[in-house]
Amino acid sequence: MALGLCLGGSITAYVLYDKATRPDRSSPTVTLQQYLNARINAHDDAKASVFVCGSPELNVIDSEIDRIRDLEAKFDIAVTASFSDMALASAGEVSELRLKINFVIPEEDERKSVLVQDWKFEMVYANGWRVCGAEKTY
Repeated sequence: MALGLCLGGSITAYVLYDKATRPDRSSPTVTLQQYLNARINAHDDAKASVFVCGSPELNVIDSEIDRIRDLEAKFDIAVTASFSDMALASAGEVSELRLKINFVIPEEDERKSVLVQDWKFEMVYANGWRVCGAEKTY
């Protein structure tokens, strides 16, 4: 009886853990938010890579993230980002997502500056939605 309860508890824990840690690529917006959170807020490029297509063109966003990371290292700060004004245009297995990335930058006097940038991301459906291109639209 006790063995059955332990086994049942272990299986339940595994299922809950798997569900909580599995990437959600069910929609372009959810996928993009997870990708950007992993890249910008968590600094977890490995986690972000599960949201990227096979041949991505992400040099522009990579450069911007490198610039933000350099700023963080230079001033020993943590820049965070939030996302707003998402607009989705879909055509089958390709979507275009426009949004604002709001970079929150801590200042010396404990105030925060916000740098708002307009971006466009190309999303493709390949066994779930994936980030495939990025362009800064100013």
